[in-house]
Amino acid sequence: MRANHYFYRSANIVTYYERFYPYIYQIDNDSIKYFTNLLTKKIPTKDEVEQWSQGTPSEQFMKSMQYVGDISACYETEKYIFITIQGMPPGYGIINKENNQTYYMPTHKYKNMPNGGAIATTGKEFISYMIPTEDNIQQILSSVTDTEKQLQIKSLDEESNPILVLFSYK
Repeated sequence: MRANHYFYRSANIVTYYERFYPYIYQIDNDSIKYFTNLLTKKIPTKDEVEQWSQGTPSEQFMKSMQYVGDISACYETEKYIFITIQGMPPGYGIINKENNQTYYMPTHKYKNMPNGGAIATTGKEFISYMIPTEDNIQQILSSVTDTEKQLQIKSLDEESNPILVLFSYK
């Protein structure tokens, strides 16, 4: 699924991405400035995009899926930027702001990532959620050491509300 818009909000920051370009910009009051760069070879050249425009819509779509076509979310904490990338395969881009190291995580290889990756940020941690299925509950229990919290989590079932998950990277 391609993005419907290219503006993203994380706390008080609004960012903008233009399709098939490696740059993400930050909009601050009445100015636009460079925010970050997608360091990847999965950005098509201008010539490739022009060639696609000659094809049918389905051909254009299939060719574009080989590249980072869209970004559907961009969230920032003190140390990291989390980007949801639409392409084939879809994935998550993680940028370490301290050393500018970029990581790409295809969604199909990282089953431990909460549903939908990040959906918000506290400024220090990313926020996501998990539906309390039996598998998800077992996954969450493996990382919880507090006995009282384990009992609370074990009492959930699939009819329960989603579980909010706070996460960060080291």
